[in-house]
Amino acid sequence: MRNDVEALIVRLEKSLQEYTNILLDCEEDSLDAAPSDTEWSPIEVFGHIKALDDIITYRIASTVTQDTPQLVNFDTDAWEQAAGYTDSPLDQTLMAFARHRSEMIWQMRHFADSVWDRKAIHPIRGEVTLIELVEIFTKHEEEHLEQLKAIFVEN
Repeated sequence: MRNDVEALIVRLEKSLQEYTNILLDCEEDSLDAAPSDTEWSPIEVFGHIKALDDIITYRIASTVTQDTPQLVNFDTDAWEQAAGYTDSPLDQTLMAFARHRSEMIWQMRHFADSVWDRKAIHPIRGEVTLIELVEIFTKHEEEHLEQLKAIFVEN
């Protein structure tokens, strides 16, 4: 496996572990409290991440199985609400996230090296390779992880 791909997958594994550790250690009643009027609550942050996790899976599958697919511009907030991620018990959403992420990581580790160079058309970024698509997602996820760390770990 290419080193850059393995490093990316390791980052996804690490973020899964960190989300799990932070959220399992927090008090359930602290999930709805936003740090300020302009910031999301912890459950909103995690609901957003779970919605994005669903969406990236579709985008990965499209890129792997189609020739330069035109990716759909998802409304993550609408999907988060429709899926009930902010209304469901945290343990259910966290368990679904962990299972889904573990499956995605397993699948990615089995892709041929050439798959990572396949291209898709992102609705905002234009043409991207699969590795670029997963890198964008991973970076965004890590930024939200820092939000949760600021709330739960640093306080």
